[in-house]
Amino acid sequence: MGMRNCAEESCNALEFRETGYCQRHQSAMTSQIVIAKPKEIVLSLGTTTPSDNLLKWAGGLLAFGTLFILIGAIDWAGIFGCCGVLFAAAGLFVGGVHVLSRIFPP
Repeated sequence: MGMRNCAEESCNALEFRETGYCQRHQSAMTSQIVIAKPKEIVLSLGTTTPSDNLLKWAGGLLAFGTLFILIGAIDWAGIFGCCGVLFAAAGLFVGGVHVLSRIFPP
């Protein structure tokens, strides 16, 4: 219990739990308190549709790989054909991921 009197004018009762008001005037004090509503918590924004960027990357890798394979076939150096196969395989993989993400959305 507090050791002071109530903050309400013309009240000589002791204050309640150091709030500044007695128990009788406690309701007057709590009616003035405005309780703010907490903000909405968003766990994940997520995406509604898969991005088309994967398809662009897949097409680019596949085209780049095909170009390297053609250069390797003409030049017969060997390194272009090998790298072309790797780029084409990466393009097919990324394109497959894009297609599967459309079939089985998260």
